[in-house]
Amino acid sequence: MGAIVPIPTTRVSDILARQRLQTQLQSDQLDLLRLQDQLSTGKRITVASQDAPAALRAMSIQRLLERKDQVRKNITANELYLKTTDTALSNSANLLAEIRASALAVVGSSSSDTQRLAVGLEIDNAIQELIDSGNQQVNGRYLFAGSQTAQLPFERVNDSVRYNGNATNLESYGDVNLLFETNLTGDQAFGGMTSQVVGAADFNRALSRDTKLSDLHGGVGVRLGSISISDGANTSLVDLSRASTIGDVVDKLEAGAPLARAIRVDITATGLNLQIDSAGGGNLLVQDIGDGSTAKDLGILRTIPAGVAPVIGGDLDPRVTLTTRLDDILGSRARAFIAPGGANNNLVVTAANRGAQFNNANITLVDGGLGVAGNESVAYNSGTNTLTVTIESGVSTANQIISAINADGTFNATLDAHELENDGSGYVQATVFDPLAAGSTAGGSGIELDLAAGLSVTNGGSTTVIDLSGAETIEDLLNAFNGAGSGLAAEINSSGNGINVLSKISGQNFQIGENGGQTATHLGIRSFTAATQLNSLNHGRGVQTTAGTDMVIERRDGTRLELDLDGAQSVGDVLDLINNHPNNLNPTTRVVARLAQTGNGIELVNDDPTGAGELRVLRVPQSQAAEDLGLIPVAANGSAPANSPAVASATLNAIGANNDIVISGIDPGTQLNGVAISFVDTGLGVGNETVTYNAVAGTLVFDITSGATTANALVNLVNSDATTSLVFSGALAPADGAPNNGNGVYTLAPTANLSGGTAQTLTGRDVNPQEVSGVFNALLRLRAALNNNDSAGIQRGIELLDDSAFKINFARADSGARQQALDMLKQRLESEDTELKQARSNDIDADFTTVVSELAARQAALQAALQTTAQTFKLSLLDYL
Repeated sequence: MGAIVPIPTTRVSDILARQRLQTQLQSDQLDLLRLQDQLSTGKRITVASQDAPAALRAMSIQRLLERKDQVRKNITANELYLKTTDTALSNSANLLAEIRASALAVVGSSSSDTQRLAVGLEIDNAIQELIDSGNQQVNGRYLFAGSQTAQLPFERVNDSVRYNGNATNLESYGDVNLLFETNLTGDQAFGGMTSQVVGAADFNRALSRDTKLSDLHGGVGVRLGSISISDGANTSLVDLSRASTIGDVVDKLEAGAPLARAIRVDITATGLNLQIDSAGGGNLLVQDIGDGSTAKDLGILRTIPAGVAPVIGGDLDPRVTLTTRLDDILGSRARAFIAPGGANNNLVVTAANRGAQFNNANITLVDGGLGVAGNESVAYNSGTNTLTVTIESGVSTANQIISAINADGTFNATLDAHELENDGSGYVQATVFDPLAAGSTAGGSGIELDLAAGLSVTNGGSTTVIDLSGAETIEDLLNAFNGAGSGLAAEINSSGNGINVLSKISGQNFQIGENGGQTATHLGIRSFTAATQLNSLNHGRGVQTTAGTDMVIERRDGTRLELDLDGAQSVGDVLDLINNHPNNLNPTTRVVARLAQTGNGIELVNDDPTGAGELRVLRVPQSQAAEDLGLIPVAANGSAPANSPAVASATLNAIGANNDIVISGIDPGTQLNGVAISFVDTGLGVGNETVTYNAVAGTLVFDITSGATTANALVNLVNSDATTSLVFSGALAPADGAPNNGNGVYTLAPTANLSGGTAQTLTGRDVNPQEVSGVFNALLRLRAALNNNDSAGIQRGIELLDDSAFKINFARADSGARQQALDMLKQRLESEDTELKQARSNDIDADFTTVVSELAARQAALQAALQTTAQTFKLSLLDYL
């Protein structure tokens, strides 16, 4: 701003006149300098202070122009990637068309082995060419590796192709705040991974204080706001807008009770339960405020009066995350709250195991009558589902009761943290004296997850047992798969309620089975289950049946079970047909059909101790059912020999030498497993020993003379007893005494249980293998079929090849669409660049015509000011006359 020059109302002094003229000259010269700068630079403003609003607008536009300039560079680089991708896919599509034509030329009986082998070699070369195409690099970036751009995507491993990339697309900015995918993964283009082994188990994650609100409702979360809690007389507002976990919600709700009331919030496995103190009466209401939905989303909305009855919250269904504990995904433990009269004595009793079997367990406290604490005991009756705790009424403390319950192990007890300053020192009365000193459990569900057994994975021609015994979280579980080195990729599914497992190895079968336990089944990722549809077996070929009998199972006793599978839809249906066959209902001789306990497949078990024959499966003419179910080898008429059954046995290791004996079952099978051997001395005397077998109780009892009866006497007794010898046999253990002469004597000390008895078992092969759906798998399968002259395999290989060609063409179309989108973005960016530069120019650039005109005016003004100054300050004597 220029100086303010005063305008006097009296006589103008010379000094004032000079100041005014100097100010005018300086102003004119400054304006001339400004206009000359605008002419020389073309800019209306050169510093922000000259026009702050315009400068701010120009700087914002300049930043936007710089960002869009970088976007144009991104688009140029990504165009190169997509064009190179399109070229690679085009070459691959042409190569597949050539292979298809060659394969069709050798289909049929007229082609020779040499011709088929030649096409096989052509396929082998094509596989290598496709691997090279899939491993193309541009600017040091592998095109088809997903987000792992430094990782070689495809590699040949023996007779398979392994994909080392992932299924994650790279994204780049196509405009400000606009992301677009700039690559195709190896799976999208060539099919590098299997269709997912989708987890069938619903991981119903248990709720805890640490559960994030954003994980609730499958990851949808909770719309946070304020809610109101009323007891009918007073209302309080609870602000939950800053809550992030279930624990935050619980704390805020309990702290926000209506005036003079107390709210208790319990976290169950599925939701929240609210309880208001009953002493004040009224109606407990929980409502949203205005258009909010926080209470509804938390499952605790109550708008209809129901007295002081607790609010039982709805299922909040939290999604599974990497940090979710594995012991929280398949069930919950039944729990009861016990709040006896008095202080510092409230308890929480929880079942040791998950499951509904412990729900509705009645917990009662009874008086032992001794009057002295320290003798508390617990008895659980599974028949009546009752937990009876014997205490000393009014003398036993909560801590002593907790110790007794925990020592029993059926249930676990802890202090209830909701009771303030509860240290467990309070005394507890028996239920008969204090009805509050009792409880009933609820909330138990699901099963215990079997992690000890692990699971068996077959992939790439090898079988790996994945050990999960040390896994604690979902992340540990996924790492066990991803780090197993068996070409697997495991992930949490999109719904957040299970896991999916994929294979990255093309050309080989992929199977997930059990390792003697239930781990794969519990996790829902077993690839061969009772629910598996028959039409999906054998790579979709299904099970071919005929009218009438489709296969025959011959038991060890010679009984033949004829099975008609026409109505069967699933593997479970086949198992039911076998197990419920009219001629297969005798529990002693029946064949039990089940899923294989190790690996996959159908397993037949014949636990017949007297059968002399062999368990086997026979083909029926015109039916492929037995073969397609994996119960007989390919092209065979009958099953492979079943494993030999074994007898149960036990070794009695007595004190001293020459006295160990082996008791074995006469017949093989599992019936004698667990039979307990023990000794008593009733005073019969030496030579009068007896042996008694109780089949119902599962006991074998010897009545001996302790310290006098010898091992030889026991062996002879077992083998000569009219009843026992039909079931058991006895022999000296050869290693005791080297050799054992049987003269050693027995006391009552040795005991043993028979074990090791097995039934005859016939285990079929896994006929539901999974595979990678892609070009490499198609070519490898087709080559194998050509080499083996497998007409059905050749036909299937060509079908797979057609699917792969479609996949590649679709990928080309996707790539082309992205290139078109980039072209449109480039055109739009160029248009926007012009418009933005025009807007910036309007704010900071000088208008040449206006500046020249203003410069001429300022020059004239300066000249006038100079002339006025000269006239004002010229020195002449005439001015003083």
